[in-house]
Amino acid sequence: MHDDAIKQCEKAIAIGGRTSGVLALLAHGYATSGRPAEAQKILAELNEVAKQSYVSSYDLAILYVGLGDKDRALEQLNKSYEDRAGFIIYLNVEPLFDPLRSDPRFTELVRKMKFQS
Repeated sequence: MHDDAIKQCEKAIAIGGRTSGVLALLAHGYATSGRPAEAQKILAELNEVAKQSYVSSYDLAILYVGLGDKDRALEQLNKSYEDRAGFIIYLNVEPLFDPLRSDPRFTELVRKMKFQS
């Protein structure tokens, strides 16, 4: 269902603009559907935007997971925790982070957040 997800992200961008959250999801969709060059273009765009305004490290983590870059994804998630980014509260239930769950660094971050089970 990658194509459907990509189309929905493109619609969201047409309606609400090129926000970092939707761009990160679009890039994730591109990367996981075999279009990593398009995901890299969005990453470059977000890096340029970040020079002048806020780009959520949580959003960047989603993008990096899509690209398969677990190290950078975990760096960004830790930055999200330190920055107290709003969406970090979904860390333990966000399915996009499933590829990270077996990593001890992810486990440690979840532990630091003191989620109740």
